[in-house]
Amino acid sequence: MRKIHEDVWVVDRPFRFMGLGLGVRMTVVKLSSGGLMLHSPVGYEAGLQKWLDSLGEV
Repeated sequence: MRKIHEDVWVVDRPFRFMGLGLGVRMTVVKLSSGGLMLHSPVGYEAGLQKWLDSLGEV
């Protein structure tokens, strides 16, 4: 989880396809309503879920 702007974060994850290391990225945007928008969501574990919950409702 990396903050890139006041209300924008990115989450990078490794991803392999046919032997190539590609990687995927989810962008999290906090909306003026207080909710969150996830662009290109990635699979996430309990730690990421807890972090998202602390930011707002998806």
